[in-house]
This record gives sequence, C-alpha cells and structure tokens, in this order.
Amino acid sequence: MPDSGHRNLVERIGNYLLLILFTFPLLPLKMSNVIFMLVIFMSLMTHKGGWPGMLWSNFKRYGLFILPFLPYLGEFILFPGDPVARFSFEKKLLLFSAPLILPMILQGDREKTLHRCLQVFSVSTLVLSLYSILILLSDGTLSDEKTFANGAYILRTRMEELSCLHPTYHALFSGSAALFLLISGMRSSGLIRWISLSGSAFLAFFTLLLSARMPAVALVAGGAALLLTSGLSLKKKITLTAGIIVTVVLAFLSIPSLHNRILERKTVSWRGSSPTSTYTERSEILSCAVKVFKEHWLTGTGSRKSQHYLDQCYDPRKFFDYSPDKYNPHNQYLSIALAYGIFPLLIFILLLVKLAMALRKSKEGLVFLIFFVFVSLTESLLERQMGVYYFGILGVVLWTSSAILPKWEHVPGSGIREH
Repeated sequence: MPDSGHRNLVERIGNYLLLILFTFPLLPLKMSNVIFMLVIFMSLMTHKGGWPGMLWSNFKRYGLFILPFLPYLGEFILFPGDPVARFSFEKKLLLFSAPLILPMILQGDREKTLHRCLQVFSVSTLVLSLYSILILLSDGTLSDEKTFANGAYILRTRMEELSCLHPTYHALFSGSAALFLLISGMRSSGLIRWISLSGSAFLAFFTLLLSARMPAVALVAGGAALLLTSGLSLKKKITLTAGIIVTVVLAFLSIPSLHNRILERKTVSWRGSSPTSTYTERSEILSCAVKVFKEHWLTGTGSRKSQHYLDQCYDPRKFFDYSPDKYNPHNQYLSIALAYGIFPLLIFILLLVKLAMALRKSKEGLVFLIFFVFVSLTESLLERQMGVYYFGILGVVLWTSSAILPKWEHVPGSGIREH
C-alpha cells in the first residue's frame, strides 16, 4: 500500500507538470525545457521497473514521429564538434523524447487530460495576447497610424518585444487557441460557454491584427473545416459560410495592419533594383531554396552547409538592408529536404498523413494539422524551439489521446507488464 500511495503521488505530480508544460507560450524557453525534463523524470519514476518495456512499446506505436529527424542525430554523431550540427540536433531533442515519454503519462482518462491540456494552452495564449494588447493600448502604439504602415512593421516589432514570440509563432498559437476555445465553448453551457466563445473571438481578432498572413489563412481554413464537419443542416452551413466570408471581408477592410500587410508596399529592395515588398523577398528565398534542393535532392547538403548554399544563391541578388544569413528557406518541408534530401522529406510527409488518419475524428486534431501544415509552407517552424514545442507536445498528446493504448498491469515486485 505505501508503494501504491507513493506511485499515485508521483503520478499526480507528473500530470500537474504536464499541464504546466502546456503554458509554454507564456514561459521562458529554458523554464519550459526544465519542466519537460521534470515530466520525463516523473514518468520514469511512475513506471520504475517497467519503463524500458513501455518505451519500446511507445517506439513501436509512435516511432514514425521520430524517423524524419534521425538524420539530425546522425549528422551530430558524425560531426560532434560542429556547432551548427549540434545546435540543429539539440533543437530537435524534444521530438525524439516526447513520443516515447508523453504516452506514459496519458494512461488514465486521456480525453479529459487532452481537454485540460488544450484549455491550459489556450488560456495561456489568451493571457499573453491580452497583456500585449493592453500594453499597446496604454502606451498609445495602437492609436498611431505609423504603427500599421510599412507592412505593420512597428506593430509586429512591438508585439515581439512584449511577448518574446516571433509574430508568426504568436499568430500560430493564438489562431489555434481561438479554434480550440470555439470547440470547447460549443461543448459547454452557461457562463463557461460564453467565456470560451468570447476568448475565441478575441484571439481570432488578435491573430488577424498580428497580420501574419499564413496563420490568418489557416484560421479561416480551420473555421471553415470545423463548419463543414459539423452536424449542422445544409441551410445553417450555407448561412454560416456567408457569415465567415462577410467577416473576412470586413476584417480586411477594418483592421489596418492586416490590410497593409496584404497590400504591402515596403521600401526594401535588392541592390540596384526598384523597391519591392516581402512578397518578392519570399519569392526570391523560395527560388533559391528550390534551386539548392534541385542540386542536392538525393542526400541534401547537411544542416551544417544548407545555409551556406542558400547564401551563395542570395549573394548575387544583393539584399539591400539585410544580412543574407537571416534567411532560412521559410518552408519546413524545404528545410528538411535541403538538409537531408528527398527521403526524409517523404517520411515527414508520411508522418503528417499518419497524423491526419489518426486524428480524423478529432476536431482539435483537425485544427492542429491545418495550422501546422499551412504555416509550414511559409515558415520553417521546426527551426525554432517554440515550433518544436507546438508540433511535438500538441501533436503527440493529440495522437496518443486518439489511439487505443494497451493496458498496463502493475505486478508487485516486478514492475508493470502489458496485457
């Protein structure tokens, strides 16, 4: 009995730490890393004596989550003294451990745990977004027309200073949280329903205000997907679709940052050319990424050299104000393909297909996939740890919660066994 009580205490602590981990939009990155290591420790303590078997079982079920990133480990082993290879691998460490560890925690009421985790993530994002808006209102930033000029550059810069999140990642979180709260609100009643729906509406507005283009597209696509997969009548679906279209048009016309960002006219140029916009910048970046991929499509360049090859392509184009080494491919699929070739890219796409199949009945899973797949087209999400946390933590918990897991029996004196 004492052993059982100790195990239950450790398990509860692990569950609380998992919930705290989902506040990662608010937390300093180092603190999130410490909490994740504590989650690993508590998971192993909960299942001491049986954790090797559980790790192997989880690898058999979720090993596909790890496979696309094995080349990062291989390059690190081959070139341990190279700082780029080491840093590239370290950023992906969570993607190696989360699929093995997190399913060990989700052995109880997985659906209830999932909803709590997503609520914590959504509320954390809501708090961060409210804080940012209130500061910008109090210091007069939002009342200055210059804030929204030049592709909303000042607004986006101030938001990043306040939240410590790149605007694309902040919009990724706020857009996802908006739809998570919408789903939660539609399942609730009374005061909780209206609080959830109000939070959802604010986060949707905030996502559009941030004017990160692809997260805004994903927000509209995610809302449309939820509508189409709902059990509403055809008449209601048509009515709500018309409402979404009207809302999007009104948002475009009334939110100056979104309007200016989409119709951007920015004084940025290649040396010797006329002023252009970030649309042209992205076009040139994509052109270089595709060029390098075509030259190294089979095995890639390695993470150590991919930026070097991109810089060689950028250099003749002469970025006017910017150092070329700022520009990764801005596309997660091309980032993997450039570094390691076509086969890791195909495995990564297979992983996304597998996730889509596993999450096909989950509305939250649908939202997660739409945001990740869409935003990865214009951002190398897994090249920043906040993107790794979004994909690794949310992806694994959603996948685990949708799966049929084995039951683990605790056997006195011999740990646990699967049956």
